[in-house]
Amino acid sequence: MLEAGFAPFAAEISHLDYGGGAGLLSKLMGEKGFRSTSYDPFVNTDTDPATLGAFDLITAFEVFEHASDVNALMANLSALRKPNGIILFSTLASDGQIAPNTRLTWWYAAPRKRPYQPVHQGEPCAPRRALRLQLRQLHRQSARPVD
Repeated sequence: MLEAGFAPFAAEISHLDYGGGAGLLSKLMGEKGFRSTSYDPFVNTDTDPATLGAFDLITAFEVFEHASDVNALMANLSALRKPNGIILFSTLASDGQIAPNTRLTWWYAAPRKRPYQPVHQGEPCAPRRALRLQLRQLHRQSARPVD
């Protein structure tokens, strides 16, 4: 999808793969001519993301379900986005076992020791609903005309 949609502009697009682990997507994008950088808070523990610069395209695949504050995560991503840049993300839905004041046991979102933690709010399946609501609210707050 990324290559097909953006390949004609590869040399012009600066790309950040946020939460990119060991950097495989960024490496593959670089091989296709993109100026790509990978940043993962679990891997790049000594890097302040604010020092990375601003990007035309930010991908955050399988990151939001680990965030305890998706508004803060989206604000961080937005701060790294150039004006008129875009953020693409995907996320797994909850297994339905996430509930308030309950320890997480789901293998995919179990507690971690780094910056983003799993979401703990609302009734089961609330992370997906909460994310959707918080993103809508953030979009309304930051909506601006596009040239």
